[in-house]
Amino acid sequence: MEQIGYAATLPLPYVDASIAEIKRARQNNATGFTLPTNAAGTYLGDPRLDPIMAELNQQPTLVMLHPNEPQPMIPNVTAALPAPIMEFFFDTTRAVANMVLQGIFSRYSNIKFIIPHAGALLPVIADRMSLAQKLNPQLTDDQVDLISTLATQYFDVAGLVLPHQLPILQQMTDPTHLLYASDSPYTPAPQVKQLTQALETSGLLSAATKQMLFYKNGQQLLTELNQNKAQL
Repeated sequence: MEQIGYAATLPLPYVDASIAEIKRARQNNATGFTLPTNAAGTYLGDPRLDPIMAELNQQPTLVMLHPNEPQPMIPNVTAALPAPIMEFFFDTTRAVANMVLQGIFSRYSNIKFIIPHAGALLPVIADRMSLAQKLNPQLTDDQVDLISTLATQYFDVAGLVLPHQLPILQQMTDPTHLLYASDSPYTPAPQVKQLTQALETSGLLSAATKQMLFYKNGQQLLTELNQNKAQL
């Protein structure tokens, strides 16, 4: 019988409460966890959140990221533009870049991260990231190696990712790491249907990639996660 899983939300940036919630959610068979890119201005990658990452890393764990409004917001700049249109992309990019700088992906390798909205602006700045060493020689190669990170992580394709964004992401990661997401209910149902149809009918994606994106990749990811947990 098919079962519906759920992802637990952690009360970031509160460390003790978040660790307690991780333990409670695991006892109640949570499929994974959701983390915001920032909580009250504390961004993922902040060393103060390391105990939470260490707790998540205790066993194979699925973590889905989702952007918040950047904090602090700059008043009177593009104020008429809803935050999800532009600011969410900036916040995802900022948070994941900070996670790379702080070695989150390498230090907590038991965590499978799903990066939202086809990686936001990360594929666009991946090559540019290495230039940071020219301006800050103290940075190590690993701290600016965004390209390697993108090659190993998972990405949902919620939102308007065609015709430009998704093909760029496909240059950076394997098609087995693409996962369908609708952003429902935050995206209204008519737009969810329209965006899904765009993926289904796009000539930019092969039939095999569409099968992986809509079903096979998610099934494989969850199967591997459950198998790894069973081996503990």
